[in-house]
Amino acid sequence: MLVIFYTPSFRSAAGLAVLAICYATVAFGGWAANVFDHSEGRSFSRFPVSIYYEPGKGDFTTFGEAVEALKGNNNIQRLGEVTLQHFFVYDSVFQQEFCAALEKLAPREFAEAKRSAGNMHNPKMIALRGFFGQAVLATPTVQNINAKLAPFDLRVTEADAGEKIYFDRIEEQLHFHCYFRLTIARINETPSAQNKVPDAENPIVVAARRQVGKTLAYDSGYVRLTYPMGDIPIERGVCTDVVIRALRDALKMDLQQLVHEDMTSSFSAYPNNWGLKQPDRNIDHRRVPNLKKYFERKGFSVAVSKKPGDYLPGDLVTCTVAGNRPHIMIVSDKKTPKGVPLVIHNIGRGTQEEDRLFSFPLTGHYRIK
Repeated sequence: MLVIFYTPSFRSAAGLAVLAICYATVAFGGWAANVFDHSEGRSFSRFPVSIYYEPGKGDFTTFGEAVEALKGNNNIQRLGEVTLQHFFVYDSVFQQEFCAALEKLAPREFAEAKRSAGNMHNPKMIALRGFFGQAVLATPTVQNINAKLAPFDLRVTEADAGEKIYFDRIEEQLHFHCYFRLTIARINETPSAQNKVPDAENPIVVAARRQVGKTLAYDSGYVRLTYPMGDIPIERGVCTDVVIRALRDALKMDLQQLVHEDMTSSFSAYPNNWGLKQPDRNIDHRRVPNLKKYFERKGFSVAVSKKPGDYLPGDLVTCTVAGNRPHIMIVSDKKTPKGVPLVIHNIGRGTQEEDRLFSFPLTGHYRIK
């Protein structure tokens, strides 16, 4: 796995795009390929081989040259990280590419964020952040990076926004400020076809996978829903929405109605984490603790284990993330080369299918009967 960290904040002056860190400009820099023996001490990178960018330093003028330099001594196979430090010089071309992609992906959210430009804590950026990664991946700049990585069987797979992404107006020109991270994976690490069970055998997985590329944002806001079969727009949602939509599409199983009816008849059996005195059909089914209780009451529980073979396609798995926040995932029919099932979930970047089954402490395992 290879990671690029990109941390720009920028200003435009005299027609030139100049990087600003803490409002101080810096000059163009260079690329360096770093090979480090961890037995000799500490390194800025946790990987033995890395590429980084730093102004005024480095032996190479382009990213491609730095990659080429690692071809010898099998170092390209040990490449673990590419860091674009706080000094990467950023020009207006990528801003135009990025904004054009955002406008295409999320026209309403983009328009609202622009209207709120100038506020560093821009509340309108919250909805737009969910589309950030997709927009970055769609830019010609990232596509060109992929072209340089392709000969080495590498490609960009994810782009994550930093915490402070906002729009500002400088001399009547719109600028966005952020840092972002590009995650790059080896193409040959993609799970092979023989590790995939035919789709027809896994209706829950098929329904969940259809959400990938459609649900692009994580949105935990309270919404008044129609009843039954109520839902928020497919472009957004939380981890439970992946499960709710998949079970509706695959099994005609409406968790909104089922959970509401069960809570109405047995309200005291459910967690009282939110201080409610009665069921709320708008939100109850979108909370992981309530789904856990419903599945337990219906006899869907199976043993939690650390054995990959115990998890079947379509199983539901709960865990805790970021300390104690509950999360739920659907077990995929795809597996890693080591035989660990992938999961389909929304942990903050929209619906994704990835290798995260054992990334977090597991708290529940359920199989719909």
